Amino acid sequence: MNNNVNNDANAITLSDIIRVVWKNIILICSITVVVTVAVIIYVFGFVKPTYKATSDVLVAVSTTSTTDSVDYTNTLRVVSTVGNEMVSSDFVVEKVAANNFDVSTAEKLEAAKKTIRSNIKTSVSTTSYVVSITYIDTDQKRAVKIVNEIADALNEYVALDETVQAFKLNASTMNRAADPATYNSPNKKLYVIVAFLGGLVLSLVVVFVKEFMSTKFKTKEEIEAVLGKDIIGVLPDIKTKDSEELVPAPKTIQEFEPYNRLLSAIEYYNIENPYKSIMFTSTGEDELKTTTIFKLAHTIVNNEKKVVVLDLDIRKPVIHKYFNVQKKAGLVDYLKGELKKEDIIKHTESGVDVITAGENILNPIIILKNEKLKEFIEELKETYDYVLIDTPPATGITDAVLIAPNVDGIVYNVAMNQASKKISKETVKTLETAGGKIIGINITKAKFGRTDYYYQYYYNYGASKEGKASE
Repeated sequence: MNNNVNNDANAITLSDIIRVVWKNIILICSITVVVTVAVIIYVFGFVKPTYKATSDVLVAVSTTSTTDSVDYTNTLRVVSTVGNEMVSSDFVVEKVAANNFDVSTAEKLEAAKKTIRSNIKTSVSTTSYVVSITYIDTDQKRAVKIVNEIADALNEYVALDETVQAFKLNASTMNRAADPATYNSPNKKLYVIVAFLGGLVLSLVVVFVKEFMSTKFKTKEEIEAVLGKDIIGVLPDIKTKDSEELVPAPKTIQEFEPYNRLLSAIEYYNIENPYKSIMFTSTGEDELKTTTIFKLAHTIVNNEKKVVVLDLDIRKPVIHKYFNVQKKAGLVDYLKGELKKEDIIKHTESGVDVITAGENILNPIIILKNEKLKEFIEELKETYDYVLIDTPPATGITDAVLIAPNVDGIVYNVAMNQASKKISKETVKTLETAGGKIIGINITKAKFGRTDYYYQYYYNYGASKEGKASE
């Protein structure tokens, strides 16, 4: 099979985006709802509404001299000055502040003037010479009162200012603000829409950062691209209470199917020189090595072939628990010369033969470096069609690296959303440097989404066949 990796394997496709969105749809909806609700609570519960009132002041020209273009231009400048500067002048603002705020001290007066100026909005019409003054306040009545007082004070200021009077202008209120003032802000509908869209964008950013910037494997394509190996098995995610909870042997067509596929891949990967002694390892713990071996062994028996399971995870042996046999009288005892080969092979009712780790030993490396180990594995290959070997994770300790040269091939388990990309790549390279041959990658804890049509069909087909058979 071809191990070459497509150069575009890391490219994000539309199907990847759809898969990620669908996979995280609950998270996306949750973030969007939380952001939207938070904004709604803030806007409706904490933000004070503001109201606006507007008075229009007409700045009239008392002479006809403005027909001259120069005088007309100068008059426009004066009108703009009235609207843009005189409205917020000290003369106007102080008169209004004195009537509506506490100005008993200089500091309070300055604070009041600052408040008034920040709430004044003006616009000037250059065709009608109308200055529109708008005042914004949290109190409807106060907004009307203040804006009308601003207009009155402006009229008075225009009448007294000598510069303005040189142009023979006068100001008068054309439209006084009516009570009550109109609603100004916040625009609650707009806030809700923006909050919803903002929450949606935020949730998508979180999801895509989580998925595409993750150091863990998320897709089959990522595994092939990073490790440069073919995927030979995909095992569904099976929920267990903890990593050491024993699982039952497969009994149904649906349960056998993924292991039949794994077995077929191993068989046809090298037809001319079949793999008989196969070790299973992984990057870290809880990547279902032992579970894979346990169920694959039953699948081999179900295919009417002979199989023996050898426990070389001497530090933390668990094979005896899975097959419900005694741990004592195992490989360690044989390599120490205390027992014969026939004495350590345990036959189970399922038809799977098991060789346990045996006696506890302080330094397992002594056993793994024993020259008799390779000879023993070769002897087992003469009796059995398959020798399945359970080993520790290949990261952190050297056990799996020492075992690798002694077997025909290695199945490397990778738990989806758990195994580190960088460490897995380094571990695979280390195993190959030591002389091990990686047959392929066996994905565990796979979750099949809507885009995994092939696997969906396979398992659903198996389930439907089983259902019909039981009717």
